[in-house]
Amino acid sequence: MEIDLDEIRARNLIEYGTGKSHLDLLRSIYPERSHFIFELIQNASDVNASEVEFRLYSDHLEFSHNGRCFSARDVEAISRIAEGTKKDDSTKIGKFGIGFKAVYNYTTRPEIYSHDFSFCIQDYVRPYEIPPRQLESDRTLFVFPFNRLDFAADKMVEEISKALAELDSRSLIFLNSIRSIKWRLPSNRSGELSKAILSHQILPNNNSSSSAAAGVDYYISSIGKYGKYAEQWRLFSMKVELDSASSARVEIAFLDQANSGGNQISKVEPSLRHVCFPTHKKVPVGYLIN
Repeated sequence: MEIDLDEIRARNLIEYGTGKSHLDLLRSIYPERSHFIFELIQNASDVNASEVEFRLYSDHLEFSHNGRCFSARDVEAISRIAEGTKKDDSTKIGKFGIGFKAVYNYTTRPEIYSHDFSFCIQDYVRPYEIPPRQLESDRTLFVFPFNRLDFAADKMVEEISKALAELDSRSLIFLNSIRSIKWRLPSNRSGELSKAILSHQILPNNNSSSSAAAGVDYYISSIGKYGKYAEQWRLFSMKVELDSASSARVEIAFLDQANSGGNQISKVEPSLRHVCFPTHKKVPVGYLIN
C-alpha cells in the first residue's frame, strides 16, 4: 500500500500547528467517555464489517473487525479533523473526523494494523509508521494503550468493562451489516451479541417521494450479560429522498414476543430515540425510532 505518512503529517502540521492544547477539546465532546465504543462499531459498520470484537486487557484495549481494509484515504481521514471519508454520504453513520477522536480519552497513541500497513497517531493528527503485527487476512486491528497520565489504567478498565457489559440487542438492531459483537474482559468474562435475519419483505408504498419500505424480522441473542437471552424484533425501514441529490433512511422497530405462542407486539420501555445506537432521549411511542 502506497501511503506517504510524512506528507500527511506535514500537511496536518501546517493546518493544525505544532501545539495541541486546542485539539485537547476534541476528547471532551461526548458526555460519556466510553461513547467511543459506539464510534468504533459505527466505523466498522460503515466499511461493511459483519463481525467486531473487543478484547480488554489491564493496560490496553484491542478492537478488530472483518470489514474493508484501510485505504490511503482512510489513513489521511483518521489523522485529520472533520475530514472523514463519509462526510458527504448520508447513508453512512460514522465519520473518522470527530467521532474517532473520542478514543483519546483513554490513549495518547492509538495504533492501527490493516492488511500490510500499520501506523500510530500521535498528538491527534501526526501519523507514524510502526512495525506490523500478524493478522488474519481479513481483519483490521486497533490497539489503544492506556497511557494517559491523568487517568489511571484500572479506572479505564472499570469504565470500559461497564460499557461493554451494557451492550444489548438494542445496540445491534439498527446496524445494517454487523451480525456479531463479541467482547472479553481481563477477568476472562466474555459476552456476545448475535443477530440473524428470520425473514425479509418489501412492503408496497404509494408515496412517490420515497422508496418502498423494507420489513425485516430479526432474532437477536445475547450471551454474557444476564446469562443467555434472546429477543425478536420486527424492523421496518424506508428510504426518503431529501432532495434531488441526497436521501436518508428512517427506521422503526417493534419488539415481537414470538416465543409467547404467536406474533404479539409488546410495548418497549423505555422507548429511546436512536441514532443507530440508543440516545438518552425518550419518545412516548412504545417502539424504537432510528
